[in-house]
Amino acid sequence: MRREYKKNSFAFEKINFSMIFVFLVIFFFMLTLNSYTPYVADDFNNMFTQDSYRVNSIMEVFANQQYRYNNTNGRTVAHTIAGVVLMMDKYLINVLNSLVFCLFIYIIYNYSKLHDYFGINIEQKNYKRLIQRNKYGRKGYKALYILFIFLSLWYFTPVFGQNFLWVIGSANYLWTNVIILTILFVVRRTAILKVPLNNVIMTLIFILLSFFSGWTNENSVPAIIVLIFYYMLVMKKHKADGILFIVMMLISMITGFAVMLTAPGNFIRATYFEKGGTFFEKISDRMAGMNEKFVEYFFVLLLIAIVAAIISRIFYLYKNFESEAFIVGALVSYYSMLLSPTFPLRAGISTVYLLIISIVMSLSVIGRVNVRVCSGVILCMLLFLGYMFYDTVPDAMIANKEYFRKYSAREMIIIDSKTFGKVENIEIPPVITENKYVAAYGLEDAKYDKDDWINYAISRYYGVKSVILQNQERNK
Repeated sequence: MRREYKKNSFAFEKINFSMIFVFLVIFFFMLTLNSYTPYVADDFNNMFTQDSYRVNSIMEVFANQQYRYNNTNGRTVAHTIAGVVLMMDKYLINVLNSLVFCLFIYIIYNYSKLHDYFGINIEQKNYKRLIQRNKYGRKGYKALYILFIFLSLWYFTPVFGQNFLWVIGSANYLWTNVIILTILFVVRRTAILKVPLNNVIMTLIFILLSFFSGWTNENSVPAIIVLIFYYMLVMKKHKADGILFIVMMLISMITGFAVMLTAPGNFIRATYFEKGGTFFEKISDRMAGMNEKFVEYFFVLLLIAIVAAIISRIFYLYKNFESEAFIVGALVSYYSMLLSPTFPLRAGISTVYLLIISIVMSLSVIGRVNVRVCSGVILCMLLFLGYMFYDTVPDAMIANKEYFRKYSAREMIIIDSKTFGKVENIEIPPVITENKYVAAYGLEDAKYDKDDWINYAISRYYGVKSVILQNQERNK
């Protein structure tokens, strides 16, 4: 009886209530923002089949994606997720999106984990106690990592609302990156943490998931492929077990990536953005534009990642080059978009989270050597990020509430017009925002042309013939 009590007591002690509390705060905060987020832009389009019927089954989602693959783009996995999610009630979507955001943070946090014996002198009498403390102790310290990751995403993500609140945007850049980072963590777990996957069924599942992760989006996957190559080199150097499994996952991912890139819809879509000039002139113009955006949105985070990597190497000279590899991966992710005719800022989220992971890894190394120094470093960064959060969150909440209020008012105009028999050329006011923490920031809104795609999508959603933007000059 006493032994069972001790066992249950130890299991209870392993629970990190500080981390759970931080996650609960983040969840309810994101749930609030999601609750103020209506359907926006492409959300309306993805709710319907090509024959303008509301999507009501998984088979209709698959049929839609087959059409998109051949006519629009190859991001079938992302848009399948979006199609399934959009069949749900918006309240359920809000909860799920908030949960997936928390899962995203938790997966990033897991990259801070080090091998049990990293930085441990096994000649010390109490080395086993140190390992246990690293695994199950320092709960407040670990909760700081979660807070740091959240605040970093909040501050450094160029279009936070598009990436994490917009339904289509979150399907493309939040949900898919959860899949991608899970696959990469399985590789890291084998290569760095020395935990090979011995279960045959799980091995086959992860190989299959690698295929789908390669079929997600164009700029995250190249970076992940580079990082898997790095982990394979580490495994080869240390003659680690499980490298064949990693090779199979890599081949599966590259195959999925090829399926996405060779979609006929990609080539059709590329014609919409054609510009004059030779191939090299186009690349040169894109490079100039991307460099400007990089300096504006990502350079500070890159500097922090580089400084953190240097400091961690000073603390532990013989550490691996994992944090540096993630910096390279972030740059690969960003500049792989040179080959794309467009670069929406929401695609930069992979650059952001890869740099954050690099920082978290460096902090983890410092913390294993001297937890007090690392805690001090994290607290200093939290002071800055906390101040920026304090400075931006009131405006973010006000902007989301105001957008939702205006959207609801516009919705009532359409519904009332429909109720009284007016279903054509319904005049609606614009609903726009200048705050990056709102889902609609930087996205298209209704126009004066009733045949514009966004006007058509809104009309179809509300079951009317057409809507047009109000003439603001006339109403003054």
